[in-house]
Amino acid sequence: MAIDVITIVAEFWPALLCVAIGLGCYALSMGCWVMALKHLPLGVAYPLLSLSYVIVYALAVTLPWLDEPFSWVKLLGIGCILLGLTLIFTAKKSSS
Repeated sequence: MAIDVITIVAEFWPALLCVAIGLGCYALSMGCWVMALKHLPLGVAYPLLSLSYVIVYALAVTLPWLDEPFSWVKLLGIGCILLGLTLIFTAKKSSS
């Protein structure tokens, strides 16, 4: 009972393509992170990662094919993230 790789690839190529694209995007994001760390201190760059939650939720709600329902609780969470970022960066400016 040998595994026929060609049959498996032929049957599951859309899923395999999605996985390959996802891995490529992950590698690209790692490259962007390394480049960001070359130009920004870690204390500045790391809090900015939380903006990804804001962007992902905003896109999920606005893009029609994702069908993410709007939630006031999630919007409150986004507000907390943005408030936290504001507090972090204004505290760093005032202490400098």
